[in-house]
Amino acid sequence: MNRQIIVAIETTGYEPHDEIIELACVEVVDGLPTGHEFHQYIRPNIIISESAIRVHGITTGALQGKPQFGDPAVVDGFLRFVGDSSVIAFQTSYVRGYVEAALAVAGRAGQGPKHWTDAQRLAENLFPDADNSIDGLAKRFGISMARGEHSGALINANIGCMIYIELADRFDWKDALSEISQADLGVQFTAAGEFITFASSEDTRDLSRSEDPSVIFLFHEVVRKVAALSPLLERFDNQAGWVGLSSATKRLQVSLGLNPEDVPRRLSQIYSLVLELGSFVEMDRSVQTDQGATVDPLPHEVRRPLIDLIRTAAPWLRLFPTIRELDDEAGAFLIDISLVEPAREVFDSSRVELLVAPEDIEALQGLVEAAHRPGLQGRKATVRSVLSARNLTVAAISLFASGMWSTFVDDSILFKKATAVFLESEPQILRLFEDASEDIKLSVSELIREIREHQR
Repeated sequence: MNRQIIVAIETTGYEPHDEIIELACVEVVDGLPTGHEFHQYIRPNIIISESAIRVHGITTGALQGKPQFGDPAVVDGFLRFVGDSSVIAFQTSYVRGYVEAALAVAGRAGQGPKHWTDAQRLAENLFPDADNSIDGLAKRFGISMARGEHSGALINANIGCMIYIELADRFDWKDALSEISQADLGVQFTAAGEFITFASSEDTRDLSRSEDPSVIFLFHEVVRKVAALSPLLERFDNQAGWVGLSSATKRLQVSLGLNPEDVPRRLSQIYSLVLELGSFVEMDRSVQTDQGATVDPLPHEVRRPLIDLIRTAAPWLRLFPTIRELDDEAGAFLIDISLVEPAREVFDSSRVELLVAPEDIEALQGLVEAAHRPGLQGRKATVRSVLSARNLTVAAISLFASGMWSTFVDDSILFKKATAVFLESEPQILRLFEDASEDIKLSVSELIREIREHQR
């Protein structure tokens, strides 16, 4: 079931300090209105401005005896009705701003809808240079605007619902998604047989650099130091705070191999693993100075070779042009830490459904763990893990956007796996694309709706 909620509001005025006085939600399921609604008039703490009254006709006196936003009938009812569904609004920044401010005042900051789509911006993509106001779109689609002298949230939500359905019907998600690309700062993926796997990197600049004698020397130094460190870490497999340290070192050892000529094809995996190990070094520094830490610092005989490995591997990797550019951008790139959890859930679902090969999914889950550790490497791991989850989704999207999926989904193991992940992780996938353009957000929603319809 692809559930979306159309939200509309009326307010005491149009300044940041103003408050919501009417809140309306209309449910759409699989592209059709269900008739289910949530509607409340709300008593504000301030006087309604004359300019706002001229728009919606609601006076301060008319709201006496109505609940305030923080009352359970309003805030709990709203949150229950929306749930984890995506929200559609006209002028989303206006509606979302007042909703989130009201939730914060009610002590519910961060509990509101996570995935918003601006129907007006979507209309601007479809009809540039046209009147894309709610009135203009209603006229374009022949939708009745019989709302009398004044506006109203419930009326606007129902009109907005009809407009959104018209917009979605005119939108070709395959065209929009066929052009979507993977982010450079995340792991790159490609479909291979029954799995989506890490794509190999063979930039000619990296291939040329790998032949440099100094790069080859440092490669052998990294290989030697990893081999020496690995046996020292086996006892940390089940030690609080350090789970994953031994595993990451072993995976790095495998990814490095013994031939420096093979490194350019595996630079992405190697970089991710060095980030993960670097995050353990930064965590060790943190717990050494934190008297309240619940994790024991690493013993000296482990700390020293681990730091030595990072001090050799990091500058060696930065000798490769693509990694140097990637590392610089990752260090400066800011991303919402709350997106790490949706990334984790997408990776978990991909592991369960075997969409991604086990050795690759282990590396991705290691990045997610590294993202929770303090310091610069943890911040870089945050960027890489979130964008890798998005890239994995984009790689799966490319299968469906190819136009072949409706033919092969019943027979192809890979299509079946991708379908299962999309259906299991719909809220998380939508969250990962919350900062994408309106056409991409709608396209992802429409893709999931079509997948659900095909499954019936």
